[in-house]
Amino acid sequence: MHDAINRFGLFLIGFIFFSPFASATEIVENFQSVRGLGMGGVYTFDRVDAGVLFKNPAGLDRVQGLNLSIFDLGFGVGGGASFLSTIDSFKAIGNLNGISSLNSVYGKPVWAGAGGYTAIALPHFGAAVFDTASITLRVDNPAYTNLNANYFNDYGFQTGGSFSVGMMSFGLAAKRVTRTGGSKNVGGATLANVTNNTLSSQFQDAGYGFGMDGGVLIAPPAPFNPIFSMAWQDMGFTSFIQTAGSSAPPRIHDNVTFSATFGGEVPLLGFRGGVEYRHITDTSEVLGKKLHVGAEITVAMFDLRAGLYQGYPTYGVGLDLFFLQVDAAYYKIEKGAYPGQTPDERVQVSLAMNLDFDLSFNLSDSSSGKRRKLKQRR
Repeated sequence: MHDAINRFGLFLIGFIFFSPFASATEIVENFQSVRGLGMGGVYTFDRVDAGVLFKNPAGLDRVQGLNLSIFDLGFGVGGGASFLSTIDSFKAIGNLNGISSLNSVYGKPVWAGAGGYTAIALPHFGAAVFDTASITLRVDNPAYTNLNANYFNDYGFQTGGSFSVGMMSFGLAAKRVTRTGGSKNVGGATLANVTNNTLSSQFQDAGYGFGMDGGVLIAPPAPFNPIFSMAWQDMGFTSFIQTAGSSAPPRIHDNVTFSATFGGEVPLLGFRGGVEYRHITDTSEVLGKKLHVGAEITVAMFDLRAGLYQGYPTYGVGLDLFFLQVDAAYYKIEKGAYPGQTPDERVQVSLAMNLDFDLSFNLSDSSSGKRRKLKQRR
């Protein structure tokens, strides 16, 4: 009987983490902050973070004063090779001239992403404009070359509001997104004399769409400031009305996320962390690809971060320069069906400028470690 229970337990674990119905693709997500990536992808809620609008509009209920993200810009590269070799690969294909110019990406994926936003947040209200783009390239089958490429550029604006009932907050946000790009498999006939123009011509599909985000947040009065959050991004899904190309771009699938976070302070340092369970309703992905765990320690103007992103360790650092914040993160994502199958290492850096005003609209340096105990920025 004991052996039978053990076998069933092993089967159950294997089914959860390595389900035969798992999808062998990358889970693509916009608006993951570099700070969060260093913490395994975990987002923690702060009272001076205009970017909370993108994660859970219910978090606007916790905003204090007037918060401005003048800019929050990020850039990253990655692939099956090392960070430096990925940079070299993109340099090599920067001026395509025939199929031989793709030699640097044979058999290995290369990825690059960039994005940014400008946002404003007041208690119960927020608005933002954003622009984000990413590209992934992989060349396979030297005998009959195929280029698998994914390119997406999303830009638009978003606005939302919130209200509270006791310790619970509720939020709703609306957005307009313009998307260009898609996923293409480019064959040898096109690649024989490929140039940058012929490749970019494969990604002319464009369209616009409207989406909704909603969320609930619970912040009970307890030690270490626990916060429980449930967010539903792109409710149902966000589809696009074609404006260019041969078809409308692929729609954005919804993402239901639950998180539990905490934060506190002890003499000379602050700490925070949490766990996230994303894409709860997506049955094509295994549990191991949906879990994120991480923590951060703050000493004066420095941050040290670590976590687990889809089962892979992540590391991050941050530096406050008064109203400027510099962050960097190293992490891996899973491109296969289950954690450990096809890891893809990535590095991202970001630069942000945030201005925070108190209720009297006096400028305050809430992002500087010299004037606060526990960091309150994102």
